[in-house]
Amino acid sequence: LYAGLYGAWGSADGTEYTTLRQLPAADASAIQARLIEARDGRLYGTASRGGADDMGTVFSLNADGSEFAVVHEFDGTDGTSPVANLLEGSDGALYGSTREGGVSGFGTLFRVSSRDGRFVVLWDFWGSGWDGFRPFCALVEGSDGALYGTTAGGGMAEGGILFRINK
Repeated sequence: LYAGLYGAWGSADGTEYTTLRQLPAADASAIQARLIEARDGRLYGTASRGGADDMGTVFSLNADGSEFAVVHEFDGTDGTSPVANLLEGSDGALYGSTREGGVSGFGTLFRVSSRDGRFVVLWDFWGSGWDGFRPFCALVEGSDGALYGTTAGGGMAEGGILFRINK
């Protein structure tokens, strides 16, 4: 049974689908990564489009769909087109990557605070053989506290790079 434009869809077996929020394209669009639930109880995600420069955003909202907020708007110098899942590190910060943008246009690794939105570029990919380019996959935090990930290109045979970076 359909219960309204922003309501729930139900089925005979009790399965329910609820639209939590429809996002304006100016804030977030082209969402390709999954949401994460951070320790603060909010949901966080990335959108590869949206923001003032339409280069992507990091956003958050409550699990009931309320209090949607843009945490960071990418401007190109700090990256563009984030498509991978965010990671909440053991320090409580959110970590992610952009597949494009940054100083050389080949993507970035970043940290953003869920508390105050403070944003830091951790790494600008140069597109060289040694550091790779276009990180598409989510980062993983190792038991040593470092972040690990992959790039789609770069390396000796242009097959990509496996990398490690300290937070």
